[in-house]
Amino acid sequence: MEAEIYDRIADIVGPKWVSDDPEILIGYARDLGTYGRFGKERRPECVVLPATTHEVRNIIYLARLKKVPVTVYGTGINVGGGTIPKAGGIILDPRRMNKILEIDEEHHTATVQAGVSIARLSTEVQKRGMFVVAPGAPALASVVSNYTQGNVNKASGRIGWQYNSIVSCEMVLPDGSVIRTGSASDTFIGKKFWPHGPGPDLWILPRYTLGTLGVVTELTVKCFPLDDEMKLFWMSFEDLEKAVKAYKEILHREICTGSSLYVGNKYHYFGDTVESGERLCKIHPNVQLILTLQGTKRRVEYEEKTVRMIADKYGGRNITDVLPFYQMYVDSHITMAASLYSEYTMRYFGSPGAGVVLFPTASIDKIVPAYKTFVKILLDDPYFRDPEGGSSELYTGLITYPNGLGGHNCLLEPCTGGWASDPVFGAALHRVLPKITKAWADIGLAPDQKDGNPRPHELGLMNTYIDLIKKIKKRFDPDDYMHPGQIIPLLYK
Repeated sequence: MEAEIYDRIADIVGPKWVSDDPEILIGYARDLGTYGRFGKERRPECVVLPATTHEVRNIIYLARLKKVPVTVYGTGINVGGGTIPKAGGIILDPRRMNKILEIDEEHHTATVQAGVSIARLSTEVQKRGMFVVAPGAPALASVVSNYTQGNVNKASGRIGWQYNSIVSCEMVLPDGSVIRTGSASDTFIGKKFWPHGPGPDLWILPRYTLGTLGVVTELTVKCFPLDDEMKLFWMSFEDLEKAVKAYKEILHREICTGSSLYVGNKYHYFGDTVESGERLCKIHPNVQLILTLQGTKRRVEYEEKTVRMIADKYGGRNITDVLPFYQMYVDSHITMAASLYSEYTMRYFGSPGAGVVLFPTASIDKIVPAYKTFVKILLDDPYFRDPEGGSSELYTGLITYPNGLGGHNCLLEPCTGGWASDPVFGAALHRVLPKITKAWADIGLAPDQKDGNPRPHELGLMNTYIDLIKKIKKRFDPDDYMHPGQIIPLLYK
């Protein structure tokens, strides 16, 4: 980087908050998802830590003037290559922007800067009798990055995905101008309580853009009242098809705040080491519905009566009826309490998890054929069926979440254990992934890379979608300096 540009950045944020030290730059050059995708590290030329929207605006304006690429960072949790500086330039790291600016108890909203973690915000709103959406992500993930780019949370059937909770955002656009969305756009209102308008709706502008259309510096999100009662159910089944029928009935009755189907190695999420994860996978029943009943005492009593009726109908058993200490056992191992769907707890700092997770979106009736197809292709491969490489049953797993309100469609997480940095594992994935994609297409699931979801109705539309994205990008950023090379999540040049 030219010394003049570096010095001007130092003038904006202070010399302490900009660095071109190679030992610092290398930390931003890779993540787990880039192994096998990029042949070498892609280092930035400098890392900048602004503290205010004003500083971000000045950095963006300078970068545009000097045509220096800018890549926006979060809190360092990303594993999909979305924060790698593919063309060098500046990494904009918001960790100094760590203020919770407001918790509005009257309108049930909270406003945070871009560096605030989900754990911090969750803790503060719970003190005031509220909760925020706790996603299936580490507690240290940024509220801004997860709500604008993420999908999965544990109460989606009741309150929707994270982006459904966005009320307003403050965003620095590629030309250096600042936009505020929703009621915050009107200075005479003075409160951030309504996400839409005025005029063409821009509240969802940063969704899935990964910094290509600008930098979100502040976000206002919905908070929800804490419930009076909460009860957990772990309903085990011997048969996947019966479990899915029970799951479908629960979703269509619109009961249970949290409702997910767990199969196979997804219990890895509960382990704090690989060994404890494998132990948990062997101890847990292979198929379970994990349910959280929350609300008023009357509502919880009704939901419990209904859930027990459905369990009896399809041959399910509630584990905690037979083993009252079961929940204590799980809690003693847990690193991802958000998996229990409770708004009261969240201690997920990281886990061995699964090596590769896929995200098809499907009707509930597609769960069984989609998963059986996935498992068959994996276990037909010599790597995944080799006992020397690990226990075969630990190589396949599934979580299913209600896909937004109502739950008539689901987001599936078929997964396989392993590490993306392992070249043997990587070679095996290259063999099986095309087969899985084709097999899913044959049963009505077509790949759609814009958010990693195969969707039945979008086969053949991807090229048109990408062309439109490029036109929007060119309109906002004609010089292509904001995260150049990134097109959409999981797709880059």
